[in-house]
Amino acid sequence: MYNVKMYNLLGFIGLIVIIGIVFLIRKGFRSMDRSLNRNVFMKKTYQEQQRLTGTAWVMTASASIAEIKGQLRKYVTSETTAKKVVGNLYIAAEKDNQIVYRQGNSLATAFTALLTLSDNNGSVTGRLTIEQWMENNGVSTGTETMQTLIARVKDAFEAADPKTSIKELAK
Repeated sequence: MYNVKMYNLLGFIGLIVIIGIVFLIRKGFRSMDRSLNRNVFMKKTYQEQQRLTGTAWVMTASASIAEIKGQLRKYVTSETTAKKVVGNLYIAAEKDNQIVYRQGNSLATAFTALLTLSDNNGSVTGRLTIEQWMENNGVSTGTETMQTLIARVKDAFEAADPKTSIKELAK
């Protein structure tokens, strides 16, 4: 009746169907896990992540860009490379008017932040935004370090000029 080729074909089709079902079940569990983390287990962390990633901090200080950059190296970080295993906050790129900060190690980046500086006739305006971030089960892995970075950038501006104006704006 049936030959060996037919049994092999039916076995192969059955294997494909089983793999497809397993894939759909895993995808459903991941979606459920992400939703539970965002809405139940890590709701406050997720809300803070949304606030941090959806906000631009604008700081204006009566100082030069060189003074602000000097304070940023003191208050934020002066490291320019990612560590091999343990994640750290470092300067990934720097131009005359931009600094890109990253949190991560040589294998992965938890988040990337961009600080743009502009000279306005004796004062400097800095705009800090979180540009990219990595999520684990629907929630950012670097929320606490994002908060620390923002606080340190504010401190650096205030060290250059105690009368620094700081505003939070929606992106």
